[in-house]
Amino acid sequence: AMLLRRLLVALLSVVDSPMIAGALTNIVLAFLLAAHVFARPFINPNIDMLDFFSICGSILFCLSGMLFYSNVTAAAQGKVCVDAVSGCEAELYVKEIVAIIAITLL
Repeated sequence: AMLLRRLLVALLSVVDSPMIAGALTNIVLAFLLAAHVFARPFINPNIDMLDFFSICGSILFCLSGMLFYSNVTAAAQGKVCVDAVSGCEAELYVKEIVAIIAITLL
């Protein structure tokens, strides 16, 4: 099971767009988390809990990477987007959605 999880996450890392790769990785990890909670694959409950928090940490790590990725849209490449000026509207909208998802999951 752990090998399958690592293989899926590694395969998703080769997607062209970092934001799409991050979103797909989070979706896969959410399904794996649900499967882990349902199956409880380890005999020792402490190891189950450890793996549960490991998957949760991976999800938060991936969400934070999506949130703090410097430039998402082509119009914002090479710019620092702090306000909705000069082509950064879509950039800030995508980051706002990612932040809302991250806060909702916490």
